[in-house]
Amino acid sequence: MKHIILTRLGIGIVRESFYIQHIEMLKIGLYKSLMAQTSQNFEWYIFVDSQIPKTQLQKLEHLIVGKKNIKICIYNPIQTLRMSPM
Repeated sequence: MKHIILTRLGIGIVRESFYIQHIEMLKIGLYKSLMAQTSQNFEWYIFVDSQIPKTQLQKLEHLIVGKKNIKICIYNPIQTLRMSPM
């Protein structure tokens, strides 16, 4: 059975300081835990606001390089009600 994990990260927030702190927490908490799982039979979708600072989006992209089961999804809470993978 494949598990699906959804994480909302900063939807509606554009302050870079928020992302600096929360991406670090994500790395040392959830990311580290998921990477330590004996079964990698899961898909993890990280939903971020479309206005995320570019430097912080790049940090996330760098974190998931080579991880085919992790996707960053860009969400614009103002413009659309649809969430689409990047």
